[in-house]
Amino acid sequence: MEVSRGFVVCIKKTSFLALGYNSINPYPVLNMTFTTDNPVTWQYLDIDAQNQAKIANSRVSVSQLIQEKHAHGWSPEELHFQHPEIPLAAIYSALSYYYTYQPQIDAQIAQEQEEIQNLQADLITMGVGHHTADFKQRLQQKRQQQQG
Repeated sequence: MEVSRGFVVCIKKTSFLALGYNSINPYPVLNMTFTTDNPVTWQYLDIDAQNQAKIANSRVSVSQLIQEKHAHGWSPEELHFQHPEIPLAAIYSALSYYYTYQPQIDAQIAQEQEEIQNLQADLITMGVGHHTADFKQRLQQKRQQQQG
């Protein structure tokens, strides 16, 4: 059982029961009950078998939103402004998912960053990519051709 901000969520196997409080009635009120075959479901999110979550009907992953939030210091409203195709409720849902599974998602982000750094190092070793002198020369030539 988990208690958070006036909500009690009871989880037994694949059944979920949420109780909440409202301003009129101080006693718990049944908000919703549902059963699912998936181990984890989250409103507005699609979660695959490897627990990789993305915003439903979009290409944006929860980890991508979190990286943008951390890198730029964006609020949920700013994330929505930057991704107008994603409803604000979906952004809050993604943040809720992140804070519920923060250690796992942070580990996933760290692993992705390590893979990126390894691939960049491999490209530099092979002499391919934007780090090479040849690339910089070709870019300068192209700029000169466009200007002249």
